[in-house]
Amino acid sequence: VFFCFKQWYQRRVRGFYTVDIRDKARELQQIWDGCELDGDGQISRAEYSAFISPLQDASFERHTERRFLAADTDGNHLLNQEEFVQFLFPELSEHMAVTLLEEELADRDRDGDGSLTLPEYLGLSNA
Repeated sequence: VFFCFKQWYQRRVRGFYTVDIRDKARELQQIWDGCELDGDGQISRAEYSAFISPLQDASFERHTERRFLAADTDGNHLLNQEEFVQFLFPELSEHMAVTLLEEELADRDRDGDGSLTLPEYLGLSNA
């Protein structure tokens, strides 16, 4: 099942976003420049947090941490430009698919048991 999801994901999502991302190169550069404060060519978690802090809530912070760790493919706790694009647009990267699924599960799992009931899946649970 997961393999089929990956194929669908690659065909549907990548094809949909690729043209849009290329058109937004200038916008991505502005975000990069706003985050990359120390001039080392990489973005630390602290640099990103300082840039985005007015928008953060607890859920956003959890997703940010999960995405940052997943996008940091070389494990140096810093994001280069390629990793940063994967962080901002995880749907463009095959290895980030699991992170997106984890985020969706965390958002819908109202009782925190690590699984979804039908009401949670349908968004009907207020627990």
